Amino acid sequence: VDDFFSLCNTHAQAGQEILYDLRYLANANCRCRRVRRDRFIQLYDMLEMVLPEVKFFEVKLDEYAPSIPSSRLSSVHYY
Repeated sequence: VDDFFSLCNTHAQAGQEILYDLRYLANANCRCRRVRRDRFIQLYDMLEMVLPEVKFFEVKLDEYAPSIPSSRLSSVHYY
């Protein structure tokens, strides 16, 4: 089970790196309007695929493999 969660964590981190790289591609200087439009559409398509998957893995990892064991959590609720 630990190996599976480790692989999930690696997958989520790789997705975060892709999102980080996409941010800099969006800021790249380009004078041609067609190229800017094409780049925008491609970046949007990539974000639409990568972001939900990364968030899914992050939420599931937090839910099933929290960084703090439940035995160490207090009964204090945060709102």
